[in-house]
Amino acid sequence: MWKQFLLGGLALLMAAGCAPKKGEVVQLDAESNGGSVELQVGDELQITLEGNPTTGYLWDLNEVDREVLDMPGTPEYEQQGDLLGSGGLYTLTFVAVKAGQTELSLRYYRPFELEAPPEDTFVLDVTVK
Repeated sequence: MWKQFLLGGLALLMAAGCAPKKGEVVQLDAESNGGSVELQVGDELQITLEGNPTTGYLWDLNEVDREVLDMPGTPEYEQQGDLLGSGGLYTLTFVAVKAGQTELSLRYYRPFELEAPPEDTFVLDVTVK
């Protein structure tokens, strides 16, 4: 009987050791534009940038290798002022999926102006180990 108990406990410990580890959260802002970052598989990357959707502009993903760095959701926006039309902060969240390197490119643009270049861009070299 004690052997079954011991083996069961050992199996639980081994299963717990195999559970995926929650990664770190790496937070960046506009000062990181043009830079690079190194992540581990499972890490979350949050990029926070100023913007104002009342002007028609929004921050969105332009280009990334989603096999290396995925964007599971949509950008979140939080208004910073009390006045109607005040600007705020966009937060874009990514997850490091597998080892590799990719360039992350974001754009601040008006989706309805298809021919116009973006008002601003954010580029980051990302290495996932």
